[in-house]
Amino acid sequence: MSDEPTIRDIFYKLGALESKIDSVLSLQDNDRKRLSELEKRTSTLEKVEAKRTGMLVALAGFFSIISSVVVKYIASHMSIN
Repeated sequence: MSDEPTIRDIFYKLGALESKIDSVLSLQDNDRKRLSELEKRTSTLEKVEAKRTGMLVALAGFFSIISSVVVKYIASHMSIN
C-alpha cells in the first residue's frame, strides 16, 4: 500500500479548500457591506450633531444678546429712579 495521495484525494482536498475560500470571501463581502452601512450611519449622526451644535451656539448667542439688552434696560431704569 502506498501513502501517496490519489488524484481523487487531491481533488477532494481542492474542493474542500475551494469551499473554505468561498466561505471566507462571503464573510468578507458581508463585512464590507456592514462597514458601508456603519459609515453611512456615522456620517448621518455626525451631520445631525453638527446641526445641533450650530443651533445651540446660535441660541446661546441670541440669549447672550437678549440678556445684555435686558441688563442694560434694567440698569438704565434703576439709575433714573
